[in-house]
Amino acid sequence: MVTAGQEPTAAIEQGQTEVAYHCCEEWHLARLAPVCALVYCFARRISYQSRVFVCSATNLSNFFGYNERSIRRGFDQLNEFGFFQAQERALFCPTKYKVLNHEEWAEQHPGMCAVKLEYPWAGEGDPLGQRLWVESSCRIKFHDFQMQNIRSLGFTADEILGEFQAYLHQEGQCKKRENVPGGFFLYLKRKKRSRTPDSRARQQ
Repeated sequence: MVTAGQEPTAAIEQGQTEVAYHCCEEWHLARLAPVCALVYCFARRISYQSRVFVCSATNLSNFFGYNERSIRRGFDQLNEFGFFQAQERALFCPTKYKVLNHEEWAEQHPGMCAVKLEYPWAGEGDPLGQRLWVESSCRIKFHDFQMQNIRSLGFTADEILGEFQAYLHQEGQCKKRENVPGGFFLYLKRKKRSRTPDSRARQQ
């Protein structure tokens, strides 16, 4: 996590992080100095129609109860990060900024947003994959092609869920998260072979 003392460029590098929700202004602002969230939200409200924000650091410092230096630092970070775009600067006058919303910022900074997990709760991906994700305490996600492979083995959904719990308590607990789906598929293949008549005959 980026602390308030780090540069905005460090926060940008947090892009492509998988999270539980869709990316938004707040996700990025949480990685800047705390004053940035106050200044940005205030600027969005003030510039709602004009999209232009002009306000002195002195007035904002009095309004929020922050020192003026912190407010100016917030201006600078927001401008460097890209939520603010300086339009006009003049000596002894407040800087005029264009204020960007998240969608506009994301268009100018592709690949820098957090990515929502594929199967958060509902409506995305294979329903059985969602259930497996929940069964794993929201730690293991299954891609569509992995679910297609698992379903092709012919097990019912209830059988797959039961076997998944058994697998997690046996082999799965020793594997990295990203290796669990593939390992579980191989586990089910072995289970399927052990159920076939030829396999039972060889065992006798």
